[in-house]
Amino acid sequence: MEEKNPQINTDENEAKTIHTYLTDMAETVRNNEISVINIAVAEQKKHEREDIYRKADGTNSKKLFLLIGGVILLLGTFVTIYFIIQKNKVSNIPITNVTNSKIETIISYDSQSFIDVSQTTSSNDFVKLLKPEILKVGNPDSIKSIFLTNSMSGSPEILKLEDFTSLLGITAPSSLIRSLSDQYMIGTYTSSIKNSKPHLFLLFKVKDYDIVYAGMLQWEKTMLNDMFNLFNINTAGNSISLFEMPFKDALINNKDMRVLYNDSGDNVLSYVFIDKNNLIITDDQDTIEKVASLLLFKNIKQ
Repeated sequence: MEEKNPQINTDENEAKTIHTYLTDMAETVRNNEISVINIAVAEQKKHEREDIYRKADGTNSKKLFLLIGGVILLLGTFVTIYFIIQKNKVSNIPITNVTNSKIETIISYDSQSFIDVSQTTSSNDFVKLLKPEILKVGNPDSIKSIFLTNSMSGSPEILKLEDFTSLLGITAPSSLIRSLSDQYMIGTYTSSIKNSKPHLFLLFKVKDYDIVYAGMLQWEKTMLNDMFNLFNINTAGNSISLFEMPFKDALINNKDMRVLYNDSGDNVLSYVFIDKNNLIITDDQDTIEKVASLLLFKNIKQ
């Protein structure tokens, strides 16, 4: 019996081979496509991250502008601090050769004098030091400005308002003193009337009118006690009753004035707000009118 060799189905094998090849190829293509896509996506994400970083960091131009802006801001801060320091230094510079200086004050004046109060510690000594200058008769219709100086620092400086009121022993409310400007003036006025005596006046710049007005009304109770020595008011003998007398209302140039009269009806002490920015204390109506006219003239010039 003849052996039969098995028949190989070449078509089937070929089909399997082709199928396997096509399958492998498709797998390879699919895998390659996925890899390519993955690479493309990764590359895109990389570019996106770099773009975000660039935006976060800013361009070179922006960085340069920011750097320049920061430097300018720092320089501006340093310059501002420098000028503030210099301004404070200037305001604290002692006045040298004061006897040769023309110092600007609230109103214009015709003559000036300087009194060093560095060694003065009591109100009595202070007034004794001032009185000779206060009593000096000036030229007719003239204003003299009296500047108080302190030389404790080595060079004479104009006495501050706070130190002036402290030396004088003023009992006015502290709120009143705080509501006055540092700019004040001590002066005398000699009228054009023959043989007239000089009249002392104290002129203050007002920062808060309402507080100062209320403070002055409160101070009236002790004002005479604070001022009688400075204004050379006679309080001896029967005149001692002045300490019990109240201030009264009066009018001067349509302005309210508070006046302390003696038994003879004479004005021994008065004060008036020339305007809401200026307060004067004196014992003479002509002095008030003179100072008011000088203030008006100065305001017109400005």
